[in-house]
Amino acid sequence: MICARGGSTGVPWKNKQSPFENQNIYQRIKEKIKQTSKANYKIVVNTNDPEIESIANDAGLKVFRRREELGSNTARLVDVNYQYKLESNDNFDYLINISPVAPFLQTKSIKQAVELIHKNNYNCGGTATKHTNNSHPVLAMQRDIKTNNINYLIKADLRYPRQQRFETFYANGCLFFRKACLIKANKSNNDLDESFFPIYTDEIESINIDSNLDWEIAKLISSSTNFTNYH
Repeated sequence: MICARGGSTGVPWKNKQSPFENQNIYQRIKEKIKQTSKANYKIVVNTNDPEIESIANDAGLKVFRRREELGSNTARLVDVNYQYKLESNDNFDYLINISPVAPFLQTKSIKQAVELIHKNNYNCGGTATKHTNNSHPVLAMQRDIKTNNINYLIKADLRYPRQQRFETFYANGCLFFRKACLIKANKSNNDLDESFFPIYTDEIESINIDSNLDWEIAKLISSSTNFTNYH
């Protein structure tokens, strides 16, 4: 399930536009999921926004309209999932959430989640950032307008967005899965204990757009030949 609420105030277009020009973000996710397995998985876009619904329909995806109160910036993923479990009439064993604003999520990570479910029967899991150092230089890049080269900002200017603060946030929110029987009201997805199985992603793959700066950096990566393996 791709949860994409409307009404974001930080980046209003983030669930509607792709940093990759002329690409439907939901079509891109759909193609990645189909590459993971020959199985015919049901893919649903969960939204409260008619424009997002139209974009998802253009990608050939089904849409579940969440209650309007679950479209606020305080709505929790677990509550969105719980409404879907109660009202969708779908019979499923697991629910995999994929963020529409994680443009560099790799097919291999989705495939690993599917394999963990089928082979290991884990209760829950998801992507977690595998830090190669104590900073996150990818999220502190700029392009030199004279040379067109990518440069890193000085250390004092490095930015640490919420999804990359390793000591505070373990999961980065790009992908999360949980057994359907464990999707319950008032149970927080942030309460990740020893049952959470991490799928490690590097600093670029773990980018989850949450601000205008995240968006600009995602645009830079999507247009750069230095990062074609993430395209």
